[in-house]
Amino acid sequence: MNAKPVGCDSSVLIPALTPWHPEHETCLDRLQSVEAIPVHVLAESYSVMTRAAGGFRVTPEFAAEVLTGQPWRVLELSGAGYERVIRLMAQAGKGGGAIHDAIIAATLDEHSYALLSRDRRAAATYDLVGVDYELI
Repeated sequence: MNAKPVGCDSSVLIPALTPWHPEHETCLDRLQSVEAIPVHVLAESYSVMTRAAGGFRVTPEFAAEVLTGQPWRVLELSGAGYERVIRLMAQAGKGGGAIHDAIIAATLDEHSYALLSRDRRAAATYDLVGVDYELI
């Protein structure tokens, strides 16, 4: 990853904040370098954390507590950024859930942040958007 400040997606944030996750230690360690979180990641993380199966679900209160009031900046994608990413995805013939990965990547790219992720399946979308990223 280059010298840009770093943001992350929920594939890093959720394990970092949940001690029972198998990747907790690795993600918690890497979360120390994260300076920003796309607003979409906050909503997605809240959703996943409060609906997780297998005894891993947390209360809405716990999720809100660990996701808000953190030292990182919360970044939003501009309206023009949404339009750009939707056109980009359509031109590439990509639909469905990949738009969420594209929005996260575009948000960080628009604010000149690099993306830290564990989501290898999203790498092609990250490449399409043009965000600098690192997969852990």
